Amino acid sequence: MNTCHEFLQHVLPKLGYRWAGFRKVRRQVCRRIHQRMQEIETNNFRNYLNYLEKNAQEWDTLDRMLDITITRFYRDRGVFEIVEKTVLPDLIVRARHERRRQLQCWSAGCCNGEEVYSLQLLWHERLAPDDIHLTITATDRNETVLERARTGRFPEDAFKDLPRDLLENGFDREDSCYVIKSKYKHEVKFLRQDIRNTMPDGPFDIIFCRNLVLTYFDTPVRNIVMTDILSRLRQGGYLIIGANEHLPETIKDLRQLKKGEPVYQLRTDS
Repeated sequence: MNTCHEFLQHVLPKLGYRWAGFRKVRRQVCRRIHQRMQEIETNNFRNYLNYLEKNAQEWDTLDRMLDITITRFYRDRGVFEIVEKTVLPDLIVRARHERRRQLQCWSAGCCNGEEVYSLQLLWHERLAPDDIHLTITATDRNETVLERARTGRFPEDAFKDLPRDLLENGFDREDSCYVIKSKYKHEVKFLRQDIRNTMPDGPFDIIFCRNLVLTYFDTPVRNIVMTDILSRLRQGGYLIIGANEHLPETIKDLRQLKKGEPVYQLRTDS
């Protein structure tokens, strides 16, 4: 076992992950592992594996090093166009019919908050009905990225897909960064949760779970977590997954909104 590649292929299944999900993003993880190996004064992956086997708590340390924090605003722009033109208008009509004044969204694995604030900007700048409010619960297990999300300060390269009007209306420029305007932080709650063992209660009208469960977790973990996620989706609500992800065949209660797009609606009883 001479490379990080080989090391990850060996240890990921022990933690409930799948190697295929990490193959293209392993450099970020390998940098952290190399740094950790320096901290315990070894540069040999077999020695580090021996260290893991002798120190049970080190598996938790390794697990935390597997977070992938690569994202951007309006990632998969076509998805946000469907959300704007179809998903949110439908949910507004449903809420009015049910005499509800609030829609609830959950962003699972929210990372630095790009997805959350993309939705906030879309809602307030493009829709903003007077009678319906949108509240967002955003979760991640990594407190460092959650703090960045709460601060709302982002580098310029995070915005290549964000429509120009949303960038200009939603942010203040500070040096080489952009800072989200405080009004878009309202009705957003960031929580530290590991989706494998803790989730917000719901029910939610929209759940964004992109490039997380279906990408990185192995089949047993993926099936358990997806079942728990769907139990928190309101009838007629929408699940949005990553552009390159696929739902397990065991999930039968969702219909794909548009062929080729990762947007699904929970079937209603009617």
